[in-house]
Amino acid sequence: MVNNKSTKFHSSIQEKMVSSYLGWEVVSGSGSRMCVPGDVISDEWLGECKTHETSGHKIIFLADVWAKISDEAISKFRYPCLFVDDGSKSVSHTWVMFDYNRCSFSDTIKISIHSKFKPSLRFYHNEYIESLNNISQGILVLEDDHTCITTLQNFKYLLEE
Repeated sequence: MVNNKSTKFHSSIQEKMVSSYLGWEVVSGSGSRMCVPGDVISDEWLGECKTHETSGHKIIFLADVWAKISDEAISKFRYPCLFVDDGSKSVSHTWVMFDYNRCSFSDTIKISIHSKFKPSLRFYHNEYIESLNNISQGILVLEDDHTCITTLQNFKYLLEE
């Protein structure tokens, strides 16, 4: 089946889903102009959203995208976060990368993936979801001790604490 929708079409669906779920705003004109950083924004956070055109793909966090949104967030006096899904554009299959020091946690799972993250971090949603469901606040902390990932649902929970 051929997908005739543009990349922006798919990105827009994901951006609206993330912003609606978190109660944030979609950044107007994101991706269309160099001077408009981020895709979603709140009073404290600036987020970049990445998806695929079809579902069932790996969750892929790219180091250069993380570096870009981190720089953009600093310029806007906000904390960076990177939202990535498997192409489903659903809350239950969306993951978030953010600075570990920006939220408080009671339970975490530390994994050693720093060396793999140099160009990217790739995994299937189901690889880690069972581990995260076994603790109250599932956080996967990268080996560098300050960057972490979690599901969008856990991220929202952390923001509400």
